[in-house]
Amino acid sequence: MKKFLTRFLTNPCGATAIEYALLAMIALAIIGGLVLLGPELRGTFQDVKTDFQSANTH
Repeated sequence: MKKFLTRFLTNPCGATAIEYALLAMIALAIIGGLVLLGPELRGTFQDVKTDFQSANTH
């Protein structure tokens, strides 16, 4: 197993695969954060929109 892992890490294709895996994990973390914070962000932007609309009418 150690030999396989060493060969995989020293192979340029292995390094590319690891880079893509890291990018995928970052993308999943961003998507997960947006899903969790989505409703709260929606409410915040709705409040800002309401404030701008009420300021515009005065």
